[in-house]
Amino acid sequence: MNPLFAIIDIETTGGSPKLDKITEIAIVIHNGSQIVEQYSTLINPERSIPWHITRITGIDDEMVQDAPKFYEVAKRVVEMTEKTIFVAHNVRFDYGFIREEFSKLGFSYSKQQLCTVRLSRQAFPGLASYSLGNLIQAFQIPVINRHRALDDALATSKLFEYIMTQQGHEKVQHQILNQSIRESRYPKDLNQEKIDALSDGCGVYYMYSRSGELIYIGKSIHIKQRIKEHFTDQTSKAAKLQSMVADIQVEITGSELISIIKEDIEIRKLKPEINKAQRSHKFPFAIAVNRSNPEFPKLEITEITAKSKLKPELLCHFATLSKAQNRLRSIYRKFEICPCLQDSGERKEACLQRKFGICLSTLESISPEIMETAISQLRKTFEGSFYIIETGRNEEELGVITIQEGRLSAYGYIGIESMDGLDWMQYDTFQIQNPSGELEKIVAYYLDKFAYRIKMIPIGTISSSEDVDPFEFE
Repeated sequence: MNPLFAIIDIETTGGSPKLDKITEIAIVIHNGSQIVEQYSTLINPERSIPWHITRITGIDDEMVQDAPKFYEVAKRVVEMTEKTIFVAHNVRFDYGFIREEFSKLGFSYSKQQLCTVRLSRQAFPGLASYSLGNLIQAFQIPVINRHRALDDALATSKLFEYIMTQQGHEKVQHQILNQSIRESRYPKDLNQEKIDALSDGCGVYYMYSRSGELIYIGKSIHIKQRIKEHFTDQTSKAAKLQSMVADIQVEITGSELISIIKEDIEIRKLKPEINKAQRSHKFPFAIAVNRSNPEFPKLEITEITAKSKLKPELLCHFATLSKAQNRLRSIYRKFEICPCLQDSGERKEACLQRKFGICLSTLESISPEIMETAISQLRKTFEGSFYIIETGRNEEELGVITIQEGRLSAYGYIGIESMDGLDWMQYDTFQIQNPSGELEKIVAYYLDKFAYRIKMIPIGTISSSEDVDPFEFE
């Protein structure tokens, strides 16, 4: 029996599935040779449509005022797309919006997907552009209203027919067969239905063996997609998961940064078998404290390896040896600590640095108190005390991460409606006891990488909910 294809196009209020909403949807059911059914409707997005979107689509607030809301057409969408393959031009966009709409309704929507952009690249190599507009022009596909859902879905259907004619059914059928082969690698205790029932949100997932033992913890911004990859990869870790996993539990965090923090804490606390075997360090070098002389601590650089049996007092982590060396030199300069003072705090008679006029210290000795101050400085990954504001698990809350006096101290959630007048230190928190230096370094790297969209607020400056726009962080 030949598969059916649901060729879908949507119009939206913008480009973000979490922030924006669908304004129009069209579904064209295709059997690979011809259209067998079609459906389209405007959708009331329950928010205003930006003027620049109206300029492109022609859809304005007045047109959608009396249109059905998505939940009112959701059943029709499910019924029409049941037992079909989801097809769209740039499928990630359309599928992402529809999946998000169902997620907000508490329903997990999961479909096998085909992208006509990718198929077009394979079928018609050498074109200057594979945008739908360019392909419509190249193949002279008749379209009355571009950027309207039904017209674009019908144009995509015609393009799909050209692809099938160009390559025959074999190419698409081969992709479907490959997907079926990948799905056959799922653990025998986890069928497709159980996988499809998992959330595809952002969070942390826990994998258990048949005996109920926790064997792996992971994180992802798209949990279900990542779990499928685990079971279809051809790596030694994937092979272990395919043979051992019998159950999966998911905890949504909403925030990628919170999932990073939670995953690290949970792995260190629960020590799952496969995580321990696979554990690697993104920041393998650290400045550590050597307290072999109980009266005087000494700073040194150490490399962290999975096989290392030494557990020194680690202060801060680095991706390369040179970065660790540079940081240690800066501390030496700041506190006038020459390496010649490192063994006992008393200057050696023969100081090579002094001989060549580059000694970092003007002191003849240094106290353990100064060394402890330097150690405290090295422990601080961040400067000051502040909140990092992130997306929450739903639209009614924000994720909050607390940096207290330069250290990662807590994470949690606060309801948007209950923020006014609250002491933010009393939000629903999970305290972080002794965060690893590597975790703090990862968080610092994340803040630097996404500085353009992350909100950081000094502690004590938030007075009301008006100070925070929750949609700014999604």
